[in-house]
Amino acid sequence: MVKPVHIFIGGQELLGYTELSLSRSKDNMTGQAEISVFFGYVPGGPVLSQVVRAQDITIYIGGHLAFFG
Repeated sequence: MVKPVHIFIGGQELLGYTELSLSRSKDNMTGQAEISVFFGYVPGGPVLSQVVRAQDITIYIGGHLAFFG
């Protein structure tokens, strides 16, 4: 089964997220993306190393670009 949502940060796909919220309004044309990550275990090493300031975030839903920031 193909996942309908793909999130890329700095060109690398973000895996393991637990929640995603996208919003847009006519007063705020840039929109907003909120991504939550929860680990039910203690990771043995670095995780989400691509999540750093000033990286491009691209979100595709159903193969269509839904967010870029």
